[in-house]
Amino acid sequence: MPIFQYRFGHGLQKLKYLVDRKLTGEAFVFNVDVAWWRSREYYSNNPWRGKRVTELGGALLSQAIHAVDMVLYILGPVKSVFGRASTRVNRIEVEDCVAMSIEMADGSLGTMSVTLGSAAEISRHRFTFRNVSAESITEPYANSREPWTFSLSGESEQATITGALNQFKPLPEGYAGQFYRFHQALRDGTELPVTLMDARATLEVIAGTYYSSQTGTPVLLPIGPGHPKYETF
Repeated sequence: MPIFQYRFGHGLQKLKYLVDRKLTGEAFVFNVDVAWWRSREYYSNNPWRGKRVTELGGALLSQAIHAVDMVLYILGPVKSVFGRASTRVNRIEVEDCVAMSIEMADGSLGTMSVTLGSAAEISRHRFTFRNVSAESITEPYANSREPWTFSLSGESEQATITGALNQFKPLPEGYAGQFYRFHQALRDGTELPVTLMDARATLEVIAGTYYSSQTGTPVLLPIGPGHPKYETF
């Protein structure tokens, strides 16, 4: 079972609760910022860091992978990605700055920016649907937790969505939350809370972004056999 513990923060879970009940309306756009800080010493004190042979990728793969998974968890599969990755903060082999433009299979559009050179560390997700906009807190390593801000478009939506959120029953968060659901799945014989296909979908977005950056072209997903990034980043 892959580990994507960020899925289970109560703020993101509330949005998932609304999406699963088809209360949000169609998705329009989303915006994601992962702005963290990694010093020169972070790499020099741990020689395996920042190396392609040991890490395979940089900020997108090692730091922002959970932010990508959170998007897919809410909106489903990605149709295409266009991205630029560069190394600007530290002298390392892998990327530490990324900008991505993403088209989802449902037609919604999004952007994601990633850097490891931000003195003010934040993580932020903002999703805009027809009936509601949802924005996370900016805690850099825990932005799926509460409190999220839910802005509602009309009186009828306010009553419906507020009523639904009042029915939300929180379960454990983070690692504890994933393993709580893991136990439930094993006990009940149901699907695991995170599957291999979930991890594959997230890794395909990352691989597609790397290929897009290298070629200057958008990449359609999923990536199939024969694609240069099918077996390695």
